[in-house]
Amino acid sequence: MTSTSIKVVFPVILDTDHCVTQIVRLGGVFPEIEIQRLNDLPGTHYFKIVKNIPHCGIGMIGSAVAEAENQIDHFWNILAYIRNIKIKPTGQVYYELNENLIEFNPPPRHLSVNLTVAASEHWL
Repeated sequence: MTSTSIKVVFPVILDTDHCVTQIVRLGGVFPEIEIQRLNDLPGTHYFKIVKNIPHCGIGMIGSAVAEAENQIDHFWNILAYIRNIKIKPTGQVYYELNENLIEFNPPPRHLSVNLTVAASEHWL
């Protein structure tokens, strides 16, 4: 079975320090994280995590993004502590497929809630 390689991309602004473009290998169960410094916007960097997925359906990409979000949060905590820097995520998430940057917008969840309340003399 073939797989497709995407990079989950997290834009951030580093206001106290600037990282150079590099690949960080933490080893063990942690993925390699590519840090890309963007020269056109001061302090803006992309943090990228490679994910190999069986197909590019929105559900599969969503799972890869969710896993990468947990991994990047852990990495940012370590980086902020070790380098004593402030990391400000922009809130955007992208994925890179075939060198094209695509914004990840999960479909809105349509929640349906049915609530039944029984009246009682005793409220807990």
